[in-house]
Amino acid sequence: MLKLIPNPGILDIAPYKAGGFLPEDSKIWGLASNENLLGPSQHTLSAYQKAYTRLNRYPDQGAVALKKAIADLHHLSSENILLGNGSDEILSLLFRAYVGIDEEVILSENGFFLFPILAKAQGAKAVLAKENNLTTQIDAILENITPKTRIICIANPNNPTGTFVPLVELKRLCESVPSNVLIIIDSAYAEYMVEGEYGAGSSLVDQYPNVVMTRTLSKIYGLAALRVGWAYASTDIIAVINRIRLAFHVNSVAQEVSIAVLADQMFVQKCVAHNLYWRNWFEKELDQLGLEYQKTYTNFSLLLFKENSGVTAQDLQEYLLDRHILTRALNLPGLSGSCLRITIGPQQAMEELVLRLKDFFHESKKALSN
Repeated sequence: MLKLIPNPGILDIAPYKAGGFLPEDSKIWGLASNENLLGPSQHTLSAYQKAYTRLNRYPDQGAVALKKAIADLHHLSSENILLGNGSDEILSLLFRAYVGIDEEVILSENGFFLFPILAKAQGAKAVLAKENNLTTQIDAILENITPKTRIICIANPNNPTGTFVPLVELKRLCESVPSNVLIIIDSAYAEYMVEGEYGAGSSLVDQYPNVVMTRTLSKIYGLAALRVGWAYASTDIIAVINRIRLAFHVNSVAQEVSIAVLADQMFVQKCVAHNLYWRNWFEKELDQLGLEYQKTYTNFSLLLFKENSGVTAQDLQEYLLDRHILTRALNLPGLSGSCLRITIGPQQAMEELVLRLKDFFHESKKALSN
C-alpha cells in the first residue's frame, strides 16, 4: 500500500475538467471551450513552417523577441513582461510564490475554476466573495480581507459568467488592499471588450507594485494548442517568479507563431467584429425563445435555468450533443439552478445551434403539457 502523503489541501481538489476534447476528424461543433473557432491567423502558418525545422534546438530561454512584440503592441516595457506555458502556468507560479499553508486567497463566488484549485494546492483556504447578478463585487472582496489574506484573484471579464468589473472599481480595490497582498487581474478575454468602462489592468500595475495582469494568446489569437500566456508585473515580482519557473517554458514554435499572430491585428479586428455580430444575433434569438441568459462581454453566452423550470442545463447539453453540438453544463455555487455555457462560433454553427434550441424547447413544451 502506498504510504506517501500528499501536501495539505491536495486531496480536497476536484481535478479540473476542460470543456471537452474533439478529435480532428470530429463532425461535432465544439462550442464548450471558448476557443476562437475561426482558427488561427493565416499569417501564422509560414512562421510555424519555419519554426518546426529547428526542433533539435532549445528555444530562446528569455523569449526576447516575443516579449518585445508584446511590449510594442501594448506600449509596455519588455522588462515587465513575464511569459508562461499558458497563463495557467503564470498563475500557478504566482500562487507558489506568494501563498502557503493556512493562508487565504479571496476569489469571486463564481470566478475562474482554476483559482480555487491553485489555492488548495498550496494548502491555502479559498474564500469566496458574494456576487451580485453574477458580477464580482469589490465591497464583498474588501469585507473578506483578514491578516491571513495573501492573494486576491479577479478574472475580468470573468469566465464562466461573462461579466466584468469597471476599471474605476478595480482601482478602488487596489487603493484599499494592503500592499502585502498580491492582486491578480486575469484579463484573458480583454480583446473581446468593446463596451463599458473597461481596462485590462496594465495601468494599475504601473501604479501599484502588488498588482499583476495576466493575458493569453489562447482566446482571440486562436493559439490554444500552443499554450502561450503572458503577464505584466513589477520587475520585483518577475525576479521572484524567475527563480522558480522551469527553463525553456515557452517552446520555439510557440514563440515564433506568437510573434507572427501579434503582428496581424487585422485578424484580431475581424474576430472581434465576428464575435460581436453573432453574440448579438444569438441573444436576439434567445429573447425570441423566451430564454434567460446572462449579458456577456466575452466570446461565450451563459444560459440560465431555474430549479423549478422543468428543464436543466444538463438536459439541453445531452440533447445538443446527440445532434453534434458540444456545449458545457455548469452548476455555479452562487446560482439557484443550472446554466449552459456556449461559445460563439462560426455562422453555420450558430444557425444550427438555434435550430436545435427551437426543436428542444418545442419538444419540451409538448412533453410537459402531456
